[in-house]
Amino acid sequence: MEPMRIRSMTFTSPLEHPTTLLQALQDMREEETLCDVSLVCDTLRLPTHKILLAASSRYFKNMLSGGGDEVVLTDMSSNAVKVVLDYMYTSQIHITQDNIEDVTAVARQFQLSNLLNSCMEYKMGWERDVRHFVDVTYPTRLLHNLHTLQLEKGTCDVTLVVEEREIVAHRVVLAACSDYFRAMFTLGMREATERRVELKDVPYTRLKEMVEYIYTSDIALRWKNLEETVDVASRLQVLPVLDVCSEFLKASIVTETCMDIYQLASVYYLTDVTTAVNSYILEHFQAFCKNADFLELPVDQLAPILKSDSLNCAAEIDIFWAVYRWLMHESSRMAYTGRLLQHVRFPLMTIFDLSEIVDLEIFKNSLQYKDLMIEAYNYHSHPSEQPLLLSERTHIRSTCHCLVSFNGRKAGLAHREDEQTDVMFLDPNTKMWRDLTATKEPITHQGVAVLNNFVYLIGGEGVRGFRSAVATGWRYDPQRNDWFRIKCMRYRRSDYHLQAMDGKIYAIGGRNLMGENDKAECYNPAKDEWSNIASVGIPLYGHAGAAYEGQLYLSGGGSNWVYNTALRCYDPQSDTWTIKSDMAIARAFHRMATVGDKIFVLGGAERDDHANADVLLTECYSPETGQWSVVAPMPKPQAEPGLAIMDGRIFLVGGSSCQHRSYRALKYIQCYDPTTNKWSEEEPLPDVWTGVACAAITLPQDSVSGSWFDWLYKL
Repeated sequence: MEPMRIRSMTFTSPLEHPTTLLQALQDMREEETLCDVSLVCDTLRLPTHKILLAASSRYFKNMLSGGGDEVVLTDMSSNAVKVVLDYMYTSQIHITQDNIEDVTAVARQFQLSNLLNSCMEYKMGWERDVRHFVDVTYPTRLLHNLHTLQLEKGTCDVTLVVEEREIVAHRVVLAACSDYFRAMFTLGMREATERRVELKDVPYTRLKEMVEYIYTSDIALRWKNLEETVDVASRLQVLPVLDVCSEFLKASIVTETCMDIYQLASVYYLTDVTTAVNSYILEHFQAFCKNADFLELPVDQLAPILKSDSLNCAAEIDIFWAVYRWLMHESSRMAYTGRLLQHVRFPLMTIFDLSEIVDLEIFKNSLQYKDLMIEAYNYHSHPSEQPLLLSERTHIRSTCHCLVSFNGRKAGLAHREDEQTDVMFLDPNTKMWRDLTATKEPITHQGVAVLNNFVYLIGGEGVRGFRSAVATGWRYDPQRNDWFRIKCMRYRRSDYHLQAMDGKIYAIGGRNLMGENDKAECYNPAKDEWSNIASVGIPLYGHAGAAYEGQLYLSGGGSNWVYNTALRCYDPQSDTWTIKSDMAIARAFHRMATVGDKIFVLGGAERDDHANADVLLTECYSPETGQWSVVAPMPKPQAEPGLAIMDGRIFLVGGSSCQHRSYRALKYIQCYDPTTNKWSEEEPLPDVWTGVACAAITLPQDSVSGSWFDWLYKL
């Protein structure tokens, strides 16, 4: 049974091809390539192309029918003639009060009705000093008129002879669409002056369909003769036809045809098609690897597929067995064992999967295979150290970078039913929040840190606010969607700062039942233990922090209900704190984020008459200069929001506001883009939550695609 595929398709480029053709003609005019007539007005001489003038204007069509290589224009403004000629080659024109009368006169003389109508509209409105007029239908009308002239044959200046049959055309039009014909007609070949040009080894039907596409932007492609069409279009360098062939091939990609398409595209260097095939294989690898064509993949194509983060497969063990089948297909392929298996991510397999493949007979003499097995077992044997065991094979196989929220509380003084254990992510496909998993405890206001895509949730508070602060910590692994209990901090902390930096995690300040503290400690994942570091020197809560080039910066915060403006910096190498330049506003419950070489301070609250007041001012600190500056203020207030940085933008999620001295939880999400210095509002949370912990991490592709299909099913 023949595999399902698109057998034929008619391509039409109603605007793209005519616009591209017009641009090519303009480029040729600027280079004075194949210009065969000059417009002379006063002292101005403008080289141009007869066929474009005839297709654009009935005035020129009638005038040029008698031949001649020069047209003298009298009683016209030379500047207006130049402006109108530019319009005929670009479909654009600038009309001003100074040139409107002259342009109108030229447009009327040349019988350019659309341009004349635009001039009339401008004269009636006078709404602006300058009008930039773009005639969007002009390229299509021009192409239609060129086709009409070709069918009439009278203006055609070249006849292509193929298989003793003739196709008439215009040199300029062919040259504008084909590098082959441009070289033939401009580089001194004998065909440049001959009326009849014979082409050998080119099928008449293929050449005819290409010339028809050049003049109509329509072509009917069929699978059975597509290779012949691509071959002729490639040899004659008819790039527009190659483009539509590429679109046809990409639309025909299915599991049964993708390798045939890849081989064809490789021969003719259709790189966008080969890229599309590779993308298809990556997306549908599970089905493709069961197809016979998979075993015919060249090693140079298979290796980058196995290396790619975009490879979509339910389990890494399935990728291994696919490689195993490929290697076993031919005995000579065993030489590629190391080259291919180095891209299989053995540490991401389960222990059960590893036990099935560790003693395979065919790999018993492979030292590389043994090293890969040792790496995988070592990864599983040291769970607390996994975020530090970095290699290509421990990296999650996905490109789904998502905003994720953990826990939260509906109000400031909550009851247990107001707290959530939900873990949600913002689906990049639907732009909606989806459930991912659940945390182990209903704790809010936790410290959150991301270390090589592992999320640490540490400390926080229970139902009695900071007085019920905890010291427990959990690490979330998105690859396995599970939790690992890490060792507790030495101190219970809420409203503190947690920072991942250079493979370690730092916990600074905070408060608990005993009050505020200045204690600081450092977690070492390699040993799963906490150790004390230099204290801040002042009890702090509600402060914020960010890392920059191995230094930890800490700003603001409260002490005895007094907020401060201080910026402190911790150096792990010397275990010391130093004071930097103060912020403009004393604030607490704000957030800090490093983007590029700047540190931003966003949101929070200030003390006003013994009560909190929202802060909208956004400040920016440069560690290089030690100076503060003010950037765009927040449109809406947010204190104690979740924070994440994704694609160079800063996301503030949920939180609270004390606007009008009334405390309320929030659901909106604001995003600041440092490159544009602008704020935007993103898809809000499903409900109002404060005390949310947020992170931007890479999720497995099946986690994200699963939510997408669930959403479609609900529709």
